[in-house]
Amino acid sequence: MRIILTTLTIAFLYALIGTMISINNWAFGDFLYSFIMTFGFIIIPLLICVCVFHLVIIIYKWTKRQPTLIIQILTVWVIYNLSLLLLNLPDFFRHQNNPDYVRYQSFVEYFKRNLFEGIIIATIFSIVIPLLDKFLKNKIYILRARNRSGKNNAE
Repeated sequence: MRIILTTLTIAFLYALIGTMISINNWAFGDFLYSFIMTFGFIIIPLLICVCVFHLVIIIYKWTKRQPTLIIQILTVWVIYNLSLLLLNLPDFFRHQNNPDYVRYQSFVEYFKRNLFEGIIIATIFSIVIPLLDKFLKNKIYILRARNRSGKNNAE
């Protein structure tokens, strides 16, 4: 449940903020189209990242250790950036080998034009995902404790 809530919350806020920033006297249909496209663009890599993050947390629980917040942030950052790199490497090679595409002088130039924004977003997500997960975990724990105490009082 926390995986779904974390993913949908972050993707919704990212899509909403990204769409609001790029508005230039748009009609509602343009806003809705931009929101849906941004949401759809971010949901798949974000879902992969959040699932792997929760898998790492489960592995830590099996070893009876609790990772610090900075370790969680760095883990998510590495996971997200590796997925970005793996998704963009075929595009870089396509640009280098296909004469119909723009040829880049180096990977640094390609990085500046295509990957730099993704690295910034990955950094923001790597901070937000563990914090939101911790917040949701605490809220779910409080709600469960209230429900248990409510059941005991009702009996």
